[in-house]
Amino acid sequence: MRAAPAEATIRWIVVAAALWVVCVGAYAAGFFLGLAEAPPPGLAAVLFLAAAVGPLAPVAAGVSLLRAAGARAASPETPPTDARSAQGLNARLDAIDAALRAVRAQLSARPETSRPDAPRSPSPRPEAPRRAARAAEGRAAERAPAPTRTTAPAPAPVPADQPALPFADGPGDDAAAAPIPWSDVVRAFDFPRHAKDAEGFAALRSALRDPEAQRLLQAAEDVLSILAAEGLHMEDLAPELAPLDAWAAYAEGARGAAMAAIGGVRDEAAVAAAQARLRGDAIFRDAALVFIRRWNQFLARVARELGPDETLREIADTRTGRAFMLTARALGAFG
Repeated sequence: MRAAPAEATIRWIVVAAALWVVCVGAYAAGFFLGLAEAPPPGLAAVLFLAAAVGPLAPVAAGVSLLRAAGARAASPETPPTDARSAQGLNARLDAIDAALRAVRAQLSARPETSRPDAPRSPSPRPEAPRRAARAAEGRAAERAPAPTRTTAPAPAPVPADQPALPFADGPGDDAAAAPIPWSDVVRAFDFPRHAKDAEGFAALRSALRDPEAQRLLQAAEDVLSILAAEGLHMEDLAPELAPLDAWAAYAEGARGAAMAAIGGVRDEAAVAAAQARLRGDAIFRDAALVFIRRWNQFLARVARELGPDETLREIADTRTGRAFMLTARALGAFG
């Protein structure tokens, strides 16, 4: 709406400039060409005045146009488009910030037990809080020097088809009295197969005298219990065991896609089920990370003490080893 006066002024400037050029041209033609008859004095005076005063009209109109543009720029009633956009953006940001503050206030006002950031397992599991505490203790224990003697927490409830395990006993006073046979360690990592498995319980009690083995077995029991709740039983899996040199390299610290053969569990349905539980259960995710860390530490110890010995593959083919292969593959540890 404000562009019309400016356009009219510009048109008048063009017309005045054209008239000035015509007048100057006519005056110059009469002066230089020496017309036969001199123009009337009145016409000569008009042409002289037009030539002298004519340029002032466009200049005055231009000054007026510039003043009008300056007044519009200084007027707060019609801010530039960029300013209006910036004001709108600031208003939206203020609204978003207010909404975020309201959400934070609502979350802080809700009771801790109703917060949504602690996913719950599909079926009620009374051992979940205990397992979360155990996983937190495990993460703290990995950063501290390995103790010579540990006291195991209370055992977590286990599925009905799994016998109660003697974790409450922990390493006894004779933990360092005599070396533990590696055959007992391998058998303990396979856990007792039933309530009357005397050999399995004897091997488990023997292995629990070693603090590092005791911590790994406890972490493995947590992971095995959750996997069993998903219908994933390690004795049902048929892993493709990697060759000894691959296990030796992994025990010495090799990682990534080059170690893909270590993740010998190829059952896609089992891996997908474990991945789904990892995504939906923060407690299981923490327990799995603690378990894998302790497994890696224990395997490094085996390599230090025995070298590339077949014991590495024997440990891998236990229920604990299969749980490692499944959870590590589900976590994407092999690329």
